[in-house]
Order: sequence, then structure tokens, then C-alpha cells
Amino acid sequence: MNRKNIFATFIKYTSLSMLSMIGLSCYILADTLFIANGVGPLGLTALNLDLPIYNIIFGLGTMLGVGAATRFSILKSQDKHHEANQYFSQSLIVGLIISIPFMIIGIFFPATIVQLLGGNSEVLPIAVDYFCTFIPFTPLYSIKLW
Repeated sequence: MNRKNIFATFIKYTSLSMLSMIGLSCYILADTLFIANGVGPLGLTALNLDLPIYNIIFGLGTMLGVGAATRFSILKSQDKHHEANQYFSQSLIVGLIISIPFMIIGIFFPATIVQLLGGNSEVLPIAVDYFCTFIPFTPLYSIKLW
């Protein structure tokens, strides 16, 4: 590969990653604005209490997805299609295995989790509602990159 092709490839992948980050930032901004206008300061407090759990789940899913996709691509480029397909299947299973305990704990103990994160009786009902809205989708967050 010559230098121009390497630079074009670099720009292609970098721009797609940047667009993904911009999209996620817009989602968080819109979510914050709707909550601020609809619920007010207690809603923003609830959002900020729940975001660390969301970020942990999202981060684990991203690490698993990027690592598995990298390994999958390497194996595919080496014409090891059977191994690549096995790796793909194993990473999906691992993603589900990692996400299911988060989901189960989140469904059965949302108030406890919010209290551990610093929620008080004033913000607890709002934070638990928001938490219970996104926690059932934990398996989808953990396999989102596939």
C-alpha cells in the first residue's frame, strides 16, 4: 500500500468512529434536554445517578465488540473462516453471559442500586423508573456492535 491509500483508509475509519461518537453525544444531549424540560432538576439528578450503570454496560459491550470484531477480521483475512465464525458465535454468547446478571440484578433490585449510587427518597422514584426503562435492554447493548 502506498502512503495515499493508507491515509485514505485511516480517514475512512477515523471519520466513522467520530460520527459514531457524535451520534452518541447527540443522543445523550437530546435525552438530557427532554428530561430537563419534562421532569426538571430531579429528572436530571435521576439521569446522572443511572448513567454510570449504563456506561459500564455500554463500555463492556464496546470492549467485547471491538475486540471480537478485530479478532474476527484477522481470522477472516487469513482465510480461517471456520475459526472466525466460531469466534463470532463465542463472542455473542459471552456478551449475553456478561449482560444477563446485570439485567437480572437491575430488574429485581433497582431501588437498591440507585440508593448505592447516592439516590435519596426524593429522587428515588424517578431514578428507578428511568433505570427500569433501560436495564431490560442490557443484552442488546452488549451485542450492539454485531
